[in-house]
Amino acid sequence: MTKTISAGLLPALFLTLSAILCPVIVPLLFLPSVGQAGIFSKEKKHEEIAKRYGGAVVLITPSDKDGKALGAGNGFIVDPSGIVVTNYHCIKGATTAWVRLTNEAHYQVEGVLGVDKGRDIVVLKVKAKNLPSAPIGDSDKLSWGERIIVIDENTVSEGIVSAIKGAGGAIQFTSQIPLGNGGGPAFNMKGQVVGVITHLDKEGQNLNLAVPINLVKPLLKGRLIT
Repeated sequence: MTKTISAGLLPALFLTLSAILCPVIVPLLFLPSVGQAGIFSKEKKHEEIAKRYGGAVVLITPSDKDGKALGAGNGFIVDPSGIVVTNYHCIKGATTAWVRLTNEAHYQVEGVLGVDKGRDIVVLKVKAKNLPSAPIGDSDKLSWGERIIVIDENTVSEGIVSAIKGAGGAIQFTSQIPLGNGGGPAFNMKGQVVGVITHLDKEGQNLNLAVPINLVKPLLKGRLIT
């Protein structure tokens, strides 16, 4: 014999099911989309970025015509064929320069692909292939308050974008980084280079400047000047 549910029990059953299911279903309705949800984002941990792209950070040692060292500065490889970005002042007045990788390999600079003296940026070329390189991002998508990672040969620092000084302006960021890191890369949390460090705060205010990588991209397509 088929049993039926009394009409009087239906409202009570509905209320019971609602009490059980609502706490589960309602929060799901307000979850962000897959592309926005933090657990599904493409962001990486800073140690992962350092491990994957730290080998692209190099030390540049320029010298004059007499072989006298003119100091040293950081830079980074953006193409496995040996394209290196650094600060212009690092090689200013030099007749020769060497690029040293973290694995102690040395490569002599062949020439210059592009230079922006006003922004203190130069793109160098070394004769090599299959070098470790860092991927380039889109600095126009960088946001105020976004986290960035700064890497040199020996240290990894995390900072915050504190200001973006208008279209084509400098990226101002906070980070505890060594003063010798000028010319090094600033990565977003996806592991893409979004800036080239050009000024490090010497007054202890923890405010530093980087040139947006989008302003560097045209220099990467220049012809080699030896």
